[in-house]
Amino acid sequence: MKIKEIHIQKFGTIRNLDFKVGDKMNYLYGLSEDTKTAVMDFIIVMFYGTVNNYREDIREKYLPLDGSDISGSMVFEYENDEYLLERVFNAVTYRKDSIVLSNKTKGTSEKLAYSDKPGEYLFKVNKEIFTRNSYVNQSDNLPASAKDYGLTMQKLLSNVISTSSETISVSDVAKRLNSYCDAENSESISYAMKEKRAEITELEETLGQAVNIEKDKLDHQNRCNELYAKFNQQKRKLQKINEALELQEMIKELEFLKESSENSEGSFKTTSDKYNKLVDSLKKTRILENRESFDKACENYKRIVKQKKLLDSEIQKKTNLSVDLGRYTPKGDNSSLQNVISLQSSIENTEETIRTLHVQVTEKKNEREQLKDKLAKAKEKVEIAERDLMKQEEMSRNRIAAVEAELHESRHTVGTKVNNKSKNLVGAIILLAVQIALLIIFLTNIITVIIIGLAIFTDLYAIIAKLGKEKKVAKFDRYDENALRERERKLRNIKNECSSERDIYVSNVAVAKNKYDEIKRKDNSLKKQLESLETEIKTSEENLKQFIANKEGSEKNITSPDPIFYQIRSEINDIERNIELHEQNIDELQKSIISSLSPVKEFSDFSEAEKFINDSIILLEEYDKLSEKLSLLGNKEKSGMVAASNKIRAEQIKEKISRITGGKPMKKLTPDEYKSLQTMADTLERENGRIREEYISEITKLKIRYNDSTCVANTEHRIHRLQRDSAQIEGYLNSVKLAIASYNDALEDIHDKFAPQVAARTSEILSEITRGKYASVSIKGGKLVVRDKDRNIIGFEKLSSTACNIVYFSLRLAVAEITSGNMNYPVILNDYYLRVSESKVADLLKFLKKYSEKNQVIIFSPTNRISSVALNEQINIDDVNLSSLT
Repeated sequence: MKIKEIHIQKFGTIRNLDFKVGDKMNYLYGLSEDTKTAVMDFIIVMFYGTVNNYREDIREKYLPLDGSDISGSMVFEYENDEYLLERVFNAVTYRKDSIVLSNKTKGTSEKLAYSDKPGEYLFKVNKEIFTRNSYVNQSDNLPASAKDYGLTMQKLLSNVISTSSETISVSDVAKRLNSYCDAENSESISYAMKEKRAEITELEETLGQAVNIEKDKLDHQNRCNELYAKFNQQKRKLQKINEALELQEMIKELEFLKESSENSEGSFKTTSDKYNKLVDSLKKTRILENRESFDKACENYKRIVKQKKLLDSEIQKKTNLSVDLGRYTPKGDNSSLQNVISLQSSIENTEETIRTLHVQVTEKKNEREQLKDKLAKAKEKVEIAERDLMKQEEMSRNRIAAVEAELHESRHTVGTKVNNKSKNLVGAIILLAVQIALLIIFLTNIITVIIIGLAIFTDLYAIIAKLGKEKKVAKFDRYDENALRERERKLRNIKNECSSERDIYVSNVAVAKNKYDEIKRKDNSLKKQLESLETEIKTSEENLKQFIANKEGSEKNITSPDPIFYQIRSEINDIERNIELHEQNIDELQKSIISSLSPVKEFSDFSEAEKFINDSIILLEEYDKLSEKLSLLGNKEKSGMVAASNKIRAEQIKEKISRITGGKPMKKLTPDEYKSLQTMADTLERENGRIREEYISEITKLKIRYNDSTCVANTEHRIHRLQRDSAQIEGYLNSVKLAIASYNDALEDIHDKFAPQVAARTSEILSEITRGKYASVSIKGGKLVVRDKDRNIIGFEKLSSTACNIVYFSLRLAVAEITSGNMNYPVILNDYYLRVSESKVADLLKFLKKYSEKNQVIIFSPTNRISSVALNEQINIDDVNLSSLT
């Protein structure tokens, strides 16, 4: 592969730089260190993009200061075809990058995706391999101090000759691979597999316990199902009895309707007699005169009956729960049990406090998350402001540097002219002095005196003429001095402008930093609040642990209570509070009834009032019925309407009875039979209530006792999953063991084949460059050994840094040759290895010239020193002054 042409449109500070590169040895000079490095990076960026090996993006580094896109193209030759690669790197987003690869030989063109890398697409090698084989520059892994230079260089060279990489050591790789199989290393695969197997063993024990719990749970569930089935059976039976009672009520109503429909005078007289007798009886009790007070007492009495039913229900619940509590109450000291109950309450309160604190922590964390975005944006603004400041400073330096260069040129011109004047005048005076001395010496010889006098006269005439000529040139000298002063003034103005601009950018940076610091302070405040809450949580958790420990200590004196014990105890406490409330309500209602009945009759206690109310209610019901009947019988028109209505109602009742009985005749029950059926219904209803309460209690116990119990299916699933994970980890472990075996085999191949090849080729290159001074390089005992032409070993610590660099260069070049396969990479160098004496530069250039017959060689340098050495040594190279092209 050979690079033919490079066209840089915009790349960092470079604009419109175009140059061609020869097929063999090329020397490109005239650019500054930064610009030279940028051109070398441009080649890599064109082939592999802006992301380097460490996922660091250098796009920002080379974006033009005006915010425009990076763009350029490159012509290169690969496998006898000439290609044109054109790329544009968008300044805003990667997705708008464009890549066009054209085969100029075949006349085809292809547009690649923005994420494609032309180097990998065409050469089938990644960026690391291309850089390692093409860019044979100094190592980035060498120390800055000379103290450890030789030792570090020896280590790098040993790594390169063993693994072809500077940073990968054979011992480190072997140590890392073996650590994966170390069962004592917590980060190893073997340790993970051991942990999985231990967890499987623990879960298998848990599974055995879960199976027993599941059996108990099933028995309890069956008991609940039996209660539920019995409840439904009793419910159906009660429903049938209620239907029979409803039929009897309808028969009674039907008889009443028949009796009411008989609108006869005898019926009216009979009803009137009954009504008058009943009124006389009621007048004795003064109920009719105080009917409102009596009705109010009756309403309160109904409330008492309802409250008593609720009270009886609660008492029954308490009785049942007390029996269960006795069954679940642990045996032991009663004081210890009370202490356990008290500690259990403290535990529940502390747990509630911890939950509340956790809610507050969550809220604070959410606030910090919101601040996190603001903090990131503020930090980004600071970075943008700092980048703008750096760009402004760089632009200012460039402007000042340009003006300083012009100023330096002007000063150099003025100084040169002054020096030339002084030198000419001094020379003429010296010559005149010599001539006068000769005149004095040869004063006795007339001819000589005449000749010398003529010479003195001529010299004086030349001096006078030169002085006159210099007066004429003085005008031009003053022009140069004025230009010098003008450029000095311009330099001061530019410095002042740059200083003002910098103050503005510094102010922007300060504002952005203040905003960032403000948000940071808020974040720190929230952080302190979180720490305080976490401290409170920690304290509460410690108190909880103490309560639990105290509870466990108290439970040692008693049998550990079942979890249902605390639930039953809590329910009994609630029921006791309800009983107390019902009793208070009943007492207040009883007092209210006695007070309401005082206009009717005075009662000493509630039992007398209760008996009076029950007897009076029967009389009043009869009184109301007779009143309504007399009203109907006395009003003919109304009586006729009621009779018609009763007839319709009677027909509806008959139809309903027929539908329920299926048309079968239904006899009316005697009062005793009806009362017996009513008693049976009440008994069934109470029994059903008891069964329902027992069912609810059992279901509650079932949920409480087995709520946290381990599920057999879940445990089996976890065991199966862990077994699968263990098998997978075992597969990884076997893979690592296979990798170790393969690595050892590959290492043997490296030592048996690769290392000797590298050592042999390195020795050839080193011997040729140093003209036999260093004859060979080899590996002995894991260390790099250098020998001279007499096969004497030279200690690596005795080599100069220049010699170390030449050994490193030879080794890198040899590794690149052997690992490159069929591809001839171009050798791209900076002048690092050529910063030595001219004789050593000449030796290295001769080798590179010979090497360029096979691989293209491109050397970048700021100066043209190498061109001079090549010219003196008659080494033909293609040199290009890039400064003349920018």
